[in-house]
Amino acid sequence: MEVSLYFGPHFGAHARPDKTQVGGKAASLWDLPAPWTPPFIVIGTESHRLWASSSIEARDVATDQIVEAIGNLLSSAVVQGLPTDGFILRSSAVNEDIRRRGELESADFAALDVSQVRAFLDRTYARNPDLTGDIGLIAQ
Repeated sequence: MEVSLYFGPHFGAHARPDKTQVGGKAASLWDLPAPWTPPFIVIGTESHRLWASSSIEARDVATDQIVEAIGNLLSSAVVQGLPTDGFILRSSAVNEDIRRRGELESADFAALDVSQVRAFLDRTYARNPDLTGDIGLIAQ
């Protein structure tokens, strides 16, 4: 299982991905001026469906890829002189709208812990994509 990663504007010039690739909340981050957001990366929405059909071993590999990307995000924050006292993982569903606000997952992490990230992925990706649309993840 290969995880698609989209890097926000803090990482250089990157085209705004489509809502179907990252979910509505994540796609909207590219519309904001970079100084208004902390650096972020987004795990693509296709990971939601792939997670359900993947083996435990494939999920472990995907978790490692996501943890590595978050580590790179935190390193970038250090270089930019930004606080690095943790990070937030937020869901970003394709079909998420104001009526669904607060139904999906968000979590604060004090440190980069593989088991905690994996538990978040398991909870988030347990959602039925037919109800929410595929779910991307924002790490900030």
